Amino acid sequence: MERIAVDLMGPMNETERFNRYILVVQDYFTKWVEAYPLPNDQAVTVAEIIVSEWVCRYGAPLTLHSDQGTNFESEVFQTMCELLDIDKTRTTPFRPQSDGQVERFNATLQKILATTSERCHWEWDLMVPYAVMAYRATKHSSTGFTPNMMLFGREITEPIDLVAGKPPNDTLTQSIPQYVVQMRERLELAHQVARDALGQSVERAKKQYDKRAARTRYKVGDAVWYLVKGTKRVKNKIRKFLPNYDGPYFILGHLDDLVYRIQRNPRTKVKVVHHDKLKPYHSRQPLENSWVFKDSEVWQPQEVPAPNLEADGAELDMDLSCLFTEETGNSGGPDMDDTSVPMTEQETENVQWREGSTVQQDLTGTVNGQMRGRLQRARRPPRRFGDWTN
Repeated sequence: MERIAVDLMGPMNETERFNRYILVVQDYFTKWVEAYPLPNDQAVTVAEIIVSEWVCRYGAPLTLHSDQGTNFESEVFQTMCELLDIDKTRTTPFRPQSDGQVERFNATLQKILATTSERCHWEWDLMVPYAVMAYRATKHSSTGFTPNMMLFGREITEPIDLVAGKPPNDTLTQSIPQYVVQMRERLELAHQVARDALGQSVERAKKQYDKRAARTRYKVGDAVWYLVKGTKRVKNKIRKFLPNYDGPYFILGHLDDLVYRIQRNPRTKVKVVHHDKLKPYHSRQPLENSWVFKDSEVWQPQEVPAPNLEADGAELDMDLSCLFTEETGNSGGPDMDDTSVPMTEQETENVQWREGSTVQQDLTGTVNGQMRGRLQRARRPPRRFGDWTN
C-alpha cells in the first residue's frame, strides 16, 4: 500500500442516496481496490473519504498518483498530502494512459455494473460493493494472484462458497504462532512471484507499445503541431468539426524523454504535454523562434567584486548609489539644491562622520577610486518548472 492511484468516475444518474460519482482508489502492487460512491466531486469530500476510509484502514501511502483534475490539484488536497507526508504525482494533460491501471479498472467496473440488472441505472451505488468484491476475487493477469491473496495471504469466503462448498481448511487445528509463520511465508512467496510477473507484464506492454510507436525526438526551437481533438472549445462552433491539431507551437525544453514543454508565443501559457500529442510542423517559410532560445537560456547571476580596503580599521558604510534616481539626478547628499528638503540634525552628523572616515564614497558609486557595481537581483524561473530550466 505504498503507492496508490486515485480517480473519479462520473457524473452519473443521481441515486436515492444522492450519489453521482465514484471515487476509485487502487494499490499499484497488490491491485487491491476500493470504490466509494460520492454525492459530489468537491476536493473536501474526496480528501475526507481518502483519510477516513483508506488511510484509517491501510495507513498513509508514500505516493499518490492522479490526473490533473481540479479536485486533486486543489489547495485542500495538497494540504492533506503535506500533513500525511504523501508524495503527490500527476499525469500529463489529456493522457489517461499515464494512469492506465485505475482507468482499466474503471472500464471493468462499468462492464460489471452494466451486466447486473436494469436497476444499475438508478441504484448503481448499491451494486458497487459487490462488483468490487468480484474484482478482488479474480486473478489479476499482471500478478498471477487475486488481490485478496496479495493483501491477506489467503482467499476470503465468498457467497458462492456457501453454495458450492469450500475445500477443508486446517487453520482451526493450528496454533497462533504456526498460523502467523505460515501466513508470512505465503505472503512472501506470493509477493515475490507477483514482482516477477509484474516485471514480465511491463516488458510485454512495452514491446506491444513500441511496435506501433513512431517517436520523433524534438530539439529546443522545433515547431510542432499540438493535438487538441476533443479538448478545444470555440463559441458557436461544433467541436467535432474543428481541426484536430493546433499550431505552430515551439519546443521550449523537455522534462524527460517523453514529456515536453511547448509554447505558441511569448504571450501564451506554457504547456506540458506528452510526445504522443505532438507531430512535426512543416512550413514553407522560416518561422520566427528567436524568443524561444532567449527564454531557454539559464540566467547566471554576476558576482560583484568586493572592494579592496587597505586602511586598517576602515568600515564601509551603506551604498549610497541605491539612493540615486536617474529622473531627478538627486544624490541625497550634502550637495542638494535650494529646493530640496533640508537635512535633519542626525543626517548632518552622518555626513560629517563619512567625510572624516578613511573610506570615501562619492556620488558616482566609487569606493577609494574603484567602481563598485550595484547589487543585482537574482532572477529565478517559475516554480513549476524551476528544476527543468534549460
